[in-house]
Amino acid sequence: SSIVRFAALFSDWCEYAPLYVFLRTWLSESWNKSMLGGKGESAIPYLHVRDAVRFLLRILGTHRRHEPGEVFLCSPDGSTSHNELFNVATDYDRGAPERPLRMPRLLCGPGMLARDLLGRLSGERPFERPWMARYIDKKLTIDAQYTRSRLGWAPRERLNVLRRMPFLIDNLRNDPFEWERRNHRAMKTASRPANLQIHGLLSKHEKRINEEFTRRMLADGGERFPSYQKLARDELGWNHTLALKSLMDTIQLRQKTLFSNYCRSLADRRYRSGFGGEEVISALHLMEEVCLDVLNDDPEIEPVRENLRGCITMTVLLGCDQVEDFFELAHGFDVVPGGEVPDLPEKS
Repeated sequence: SSIVRFAALFSDWCEYAPLYVFLRTWLSESWNKSMLGGKGESAIPYLHVRDAVRFLLRILGTHRRHEPGEVFLCSPDGSTSHNELFNVATDYDRGAPERPLRMPRLLCGPGMLARDLLGRLSGERPFERPWMARYIDKKLTIDAQYTRSRLGWAPRERLNVLRRMPFLIDNLRNDPFEWERRNHRAMKTASRPANLQIHGLLSKHEKRINEEFTRRMLADGGERFPSYQKLARDELGWNHTLALKSLMDTIQLRQKTLFSNYCRSLADRRYRSGFGGEEVISALHLMEEVCLDVLNDDPEIEPVRENLRGCITMTVLLGCDQVEDFFELAHGFDVVPGGEVPDLPEKS
């Protein structure tokens, strides 16, 4: 039997975890969007999955002519560096290549360790692990001439990772949710970031969470949720679906401003409908409580249980702060702890 060694496989939707993380960072507005480790010379070979399919068909069709233990490289020659990927990605996305901020290699190890420790505390560990520091600026360069001569196969230039970068970025910009879905599916659960594992479990239990959220609110008897009790059950369920979807999108994309903006819009709608600020905040905390109860019942939560606070509790807390802030501004004074406010004169 033959031995096949593959380059890093990618598609027009990315679906290769490290490249996915790089692009998500470089094309964002995060503080480290321009940062490259070392001189940016870390390099590996990339191969489009369509060329990998052609390779497999070719090797299966010629297997009778192979020597036992013969090694074939399913890869292009050379390698592609972080510098090259960064330049092409930012050039296409922003109209000109950005200047990268190169972090000296000696500082990368301590920096990655510090970020990892902070991530453990906050519940959102970064993709980069301290052990990766030893590979900074290493080039894994390939010479696949032997494979090409033996199989009569070669990667197509138009499927080179740098040539395909516009297609990857267009898919990211035009359909970000499909981009995220495909990349999450391509990542093994054990290596997926905690936020993606928690998002997956929320998706798994979405129906149960919505039903339990509505059941508990209606079972309250009007003590905590007098205004919500007046809504029809279908309307209540739909509102809960929207709130949970916003929370899930925020956790998936690690953009807490999404949920904060949703909560500010929610506060505006509820204020105009006569709700008290404390009642809206209590409803958000009830959603948090239900999410935690349901997820803690699932054994799959164990590897990321410590991350629930950072992903769910802190996200809801920031959303509640937006609600409280809105009601304070709307009333011109601090919201009374009980949620009741004195009558105000009609606005002119």
